[in-house]
Amino acid sequence: MKWHGVSPYSGLYNLTILGMIELLLARREKRKDGSERSQTLREHSLAVAEMTKATCGKIGLAAVGELVSMSHDSGKSPAHWQVYLCEEKQTKTVEHSLPGASFLEEVFQDRMEPNAGRLKQMLALAVRGHHGGLRDMLRPDGEDCTPDYAAARIDGDGKNAFFEEIVSKDEMNDLFTDALEEESAFHKKLRAAANRACSDKQSYINAYQVFRGLSERLLYSALIDADRYDAARWEDGRPLRDWRRPRPDWTGMRERLRQSVDAMPAEGAIPQLRREIAGSFRAFDTGPSGVFRSFVPTGGGKTLSTADLGFNMAAKYEKDHVYFIEPYLTIIEQNAADVREKSGGKDAVFEHHGNVLFEDDEDGEKLAAYQKRSERWDAPVVFTSLVQFLNALYSGKPAAARRMSALANSVIIIDEVQAVPLTSQYLFDLGVSFLAEVCGCIAVLCTATPPALEKLPYPLHAARDIISDTDAIYEAFRRTEIDTSMTESRPRESDEIASFLAEKQAAEGSVLAIMNTKGLAKKLCAEVRKRVPGDVPVYYLSTCFCAAHRSKKLGEIKTLLRSHRPVICVTTQLIEAGVDISFNCVIRALAGLDSILQAAGRCNRHGENGCKTGYVGKCGGEERALAFLPEIARGQAAALRLINETKNGFYGGSLQSPAAIEAYYTHYYADEKNRREMAYVFGLPGYGGRFNAVDLLGANMDARKEFEKSSGKKVPPDQLAQSFQTAGKAYRVIPEDTVSVLVPWDDGAVLIEQLKGAEDAKARSLLLRQAQRYSVGLFRYELDRLLDLHAITADRELGAYILDADHYKDEFGVVFDENGNVEDFIICENRNAEP
Repeated sequence: MKWHGVSPYSGLYNLTILGMIELLLARREKRKDGSERSQTLREHSLAVAEMTKATCGKIGLAAVGELVSMSHDSGKSPAHWQVYLCEEKQTKTVEHSLPGASFLEEVFQDRMEPNAGRLKQMLALAVRGHHGGLRDMLRPDGEDCTPDYAAARIDGDGKNAFFEEIVSKDEMNDLFTDALEEESAFHKKLRAAANRACSDKQSYINAYQVFRGLSERLLYSALIDADRYDAARWEDGRPLRDWRRPRPDWTGMRERLRQSVDAMPAEGAIPQLRREIAGSFRAFDTGPSGVFRSFVPTGGGKTLSTADLGFNMAAKYEKDHVYFIEPYLTIIEQNAADVREKSGGKDAVFEHHGNVLFEDDEDGEKLAAYQKRSERWDAPVVFTSLVQFLNALYSGKPAAARRMSALANSVIIIDEVQAVPLTSQYLFDLGVSFLAEVCGCIAVLCTATPPALEKLPYPLHAARDIISDTDAIYEAFRRTEIDTSMTESRPRESDEIASFLAEKQAAEGSVLAIMNTKGLAKKLCAEVRKRVPGDVPVYYLSTCFCAAHRSKKLGEIKTLLRSHRPVICVTTQLIEAGVDISFNCVIRALAGLDSILQAAGRCNRHGENGCKTGYVGKCGGEERALAFLPEIARGQAAALRLINETKNGFYGGSLQSPAAIEAYYTHYYADEKNRREMAYVFGLPGYGGRFNAVDLLGANMDARKEFEKSSGKKVPPDQLAQSFQTAGKAYRVIPEDTVSVLVPWDDGAVLIEQLKGAEDAKARSLLLRQAQRYSVGLFRYELDRLLDLHAITADRELGAYILDADHYKDEFGVVFDENGNVEDFIICENRNAEP
């Protein structure tokens, strides 16, 4: 639209007199030399509007984005706020978000077009939440959270000043008309998308409202991103419009990647198969948006093949970003390094996770630059975790929500999709459907064990499979037979498993054993050492070791394997994904089929030894543990059912066939307890009963009914009634049930001493970041146990726990008494967790 007066970028403004203030101000700064500078409200509003309009334009809501951002700081126009801004000492905060929302409600109160109510609610909620986050519309008990807009009205002089200096009332109404047209077309698209993301009438109602809520969140995300960015730009003295980025060189990255892949050795059956898979990805065309499946067996080279597809589609359909969403931090670091090297995208490839470190960064400039990029995923290619991805869609933290808008018009490659936590499954499905159907994204679901997501109440439908003949591919990649005979009778005790393992080591040379708990892994390791020759190295790996220590041990194991020397590794499930390692034999404690097949993928990985055998068996001593691990117990039950079916000739008699994998997830998802948990069930202090996030972020029907009962009024079905704030505060992708403890292993001891001597907060922050690789996550009761033993120091000045050196051993990591014991009922780790 055309703005009255002169361009905000010319430096000339219409003057409005409010006391001694000549122009409405957005912010001011007093420099150290006593001079002052300020940013006008007009400059800030138009700069934010330009950014928000561009972002929202990606989903067809350019006018909506422009309107909400032009008026987002209207609450700063009254004289009392301007005076507050200019006070030398501001004793209390004067709110401007709620008055801004009230201003919008008042300006458009006479607009009564059919969809005007939806649009007005959408605008007001984003403006009200642009400081503090999206608020509840209804609380879970039905309490109405609509604020008293009348009490927050901007006075006449403030409104007139805003209309005169920022945008006129007529212009706002013209823009509202444009926004109404956009919202109407967008709403039709939203309903159609919800219809494809449901299985019945009830799930449609929820899917529709979840999509309405995600639309609101995207508008809010675009607004706060532009608002925060312009504020930081002004504070740093950077020029206007410096947010604009040139289109990434997708074609160049793709070609460099292909040259690197084509230069790899192609001799042998497995490398040749990888070439054929890469060719399928190169030839595939997704179209401009949609969901697609990449079902490639372990070792099929999917990382580089999907990167090729991502760059190719980004170039063809002019996408802004390519995202790689990984479930485990080890995969992020490994895959990002591979893609960065082979695509030549040194600065284009960005990693966002807690383990990113910078060398030679004593002044913290590199860390500061990294933090700025991570705030808004400001890079062409972003490798990040599943935790960060889901937080961007659902977390109540504004910093997480800010990143959501960066996902629009992108290629999103989601690796190991079977690793989505059960409790987040429906939210994941709905979120990916929304991004693909509404936000113009190309979503690629990657896995070697494809879950049957299309059969869930909130189905995630894929348009096509990238690899068409999956049966032939899986058969060609079979390098391991799976022996399940040890599941047919009683569970084997640790000493029996150890004897079996020793036999296999004598025959095969290298053996990997994977247990479901740290305690059982440690116990088995001790039994194995009694039964193998002293010159056979036996490694124990678990999250009792810090990340740096685990990396060192894995490096030693890989060196032994490459030189074909004997070695045994007894570990937990942490090794099952994201670790490129190959043993001649694998033994897996009974678990879900996804874990069984991931374990099999660590055996004879490159097919260098014909066909080897992996063994699956029931383990004694798990009963107590499984009471605390229902997900593993249910996975075991579904796997046992599948094992019996394959023995009777179903699914080609193979656990590794695509048909068997599909059947496993059908069994697993059919469990009623699993289905309830998939909606993210949680309790709330002060409320009776249990709630689930899909309902609270969807139709919120129970709250609507309670509101109607108490007020006698009905919330219109197309109006938002979500408990945004309540659900956002409760949502955790991974339960935060561990506490980080610094351990004095290797350089960790040096870092701890440096931390104790650090004189300022900046230096301490840099050291704490480096120390993350020398920390261990302990469950709360483990922490309490070590505190009782005086084995941990709580350093209040550092805000960190520090483990005593006597309780960290090279062989076991953290030890809990003089014998180095670990409780048997602790699961190995939260593999998705961020430090």
